[in-house]
Amino acid sequence: MAKAPSDLRPRFFFWSLLLLQVASLGLHFYGLSRFNTLVFDETSYARYGHNYFNHLPTFDAHPPLGKLLIGAGMWLADLWGYSTAEPTNLLSGAERAPWANRWVHALFGSDQWPGSDPLGPILPRAWSGCPD
Repeated sequence: MAKAPSDLRPRFFFWSLLLLQVASLGLHFYGLSRFNTLVFDETSYARYGHNYFNHLPTFDAHPPLGKLLIGAGMWLADLWGYSTAEPTNLLSGAERAPWANRWVHALFGSDQWPGSDPLGPILPRAWSGCPD
């Protein structure tokens, strides 16, 4: 006895989201330490994260949550020994590999899929005014 198409939709939806999550993780982490310099917002965020976790004075006009997460990522990379696994630089305030301050960006950037994808089937119906 074949399953009804409505029974297969949740399973297909789950596996497609899982595939997108795995692809997103792979693409975000691929070549993470390619540039041995700070790029874009890393010029301030990595140094502020380092300063927050080492109790150094810093002037920051923006809320610190993102920089605290980056600082926690650098602290974990230092703790696990990943900071010296590759070519290092001193641009974040201490000698560490660029990977140490980028992996938190990659993790949170790739984890946006599970939070936003369940809205996919809901939004078109809501925008078109169709009843459920």
